[in-house]
Amino acid sequence: MRMLRSVIRLGLTTLVILTGAAILLGRYNPEPSDRRQAAFPRYRPICVSSFPKVDNEFRLLNVETGVTERIKLNEAERIDYATCSPWQDNQGRSHVVGLWKRFEGNQVDEMGLARLAIPGGEVLDRVALDNIPAGSPCWAPGLSAKVLFSGWDGQLYSYSFDDPPTATEGSYDGDMVKPVPLVWRNPPPWAYRRLLWEPTWPTDPRLGGKVIVSVSFHEVRQNQEGRTRTQLWWLKLDSAGTRIEDLGRLIASGPTDSIIEERFANVAATPDGGLALAYLARRDEDRSLHLRLGTMTIDAATGNPSVDEASSVELPGPRIANQPAFSADGGWIDSVLSDARPNDAVERYSVVAALAGHPGSSGRKSEPARAKLSVASPARAIHHRRFSRLGFLKSNPGCLKKS
Repeated sequence: MRMLRSVIRLGLTTLVILTGAAILLGRYNPEPSDRRQAAFPRYRPICVSSFPKVDNEFRLLNVETGVTERIKLNEAERIDYATCSPWQDNQGRSHVVGLWKRFEGNQVDEMGLARLAIPGGEVLDRVALDNIPAGSPCWAPGLSAKVLFSGWDGQLYSYSFDDPPTATEGSYDGDMVKPVPLVWRNPPPWAYRRLLWEPTWPTDPRLGGKVIVSVSFHEVRQNQEGRTRTQLWWLKLDSAGTRIEDLGRLIASGPTDSIIEERFANVAATPDGGLALAYLARRDEDRSLHLRLGTMTIDAATGNPSVDEASSVELPGPRIANQPAFSADGGWIDSVLSDARPNDAVERYSVVAALAGHPGSSGRKSEPARAKLSVASPARAIHHRRFSRLGFLKSNPGCLKKS
């Protein structure tokens, strides 16, 4: 009898240990990529740093409905400059990664990356980094939980939530993680006086896995006066995504070359089978960013992308410093006005109508799917073309119902 009790006690102890080990493994081992499914990013996080008052609310634009959703964070935490995964996990959730800050009183105690599951807002990871992201990270194409971000030292870095570094790999500095820097095959043309911002990694296979990034560099003009310019460039990476093999200017400048900033690029396939580039631009004499749309072409010989500025379209109104969001079918582009009330109100434009220069043969306002409001506004052509009237959807939180 005593032996039987001992055997039972040993069996229960073993069961408890195995159960605990299983829980720990499930908690610390990342979800394998083969349990994820490719899905268009349903949410577009809104950069709260662009607003006059920054709080601990994490805001996301639901690109399917046009509704801004809010997640309440811990009082001591902030998450900003975030982006949504191009896949969903085995629970049907999208993952969002962004710049994470933890406060001790009024002072920032830790900074790095945080990963959340949406909907629900479960915080999956908090990673303190020794090199702080200088803007929004971007997800790698495919089903991996790998992100790319720019550091304040002007370099690009990668970090994998699927394969996080360990202390034995020399990737830690105290309690902070050292992300993996991307190396250049050849020195870039801007020497050391450059800073890489806001990378985006388009998923469309026609771009061949190229990254698009904003590059700020110092330029000396003919009158010997210096100024800082920010331009969109494409980067070709090696198969491992750790080395920059080639690069080139994305936008062919117009005759006046008056644009001083090109930022927050986004690329999508349009309903007519083409490729569209959306980005924010600022002229030398202007302090505001403006939304632009252009048709992207791929060189048949080299596979390199390009956009002709002269044939691009600029849409009216100043914009907050946030990446424009395409709809799932690429037919609509969402952007937030900097003077909007409330300050997270979204405008939705028809991409095809904008690039064609008119909303339809009748010239009347078109009624987009799921639209509850519709107004009209002129679009100004960059290449001295005049458009009739462009229909767009301007939506406030709560004005659109989920379909």
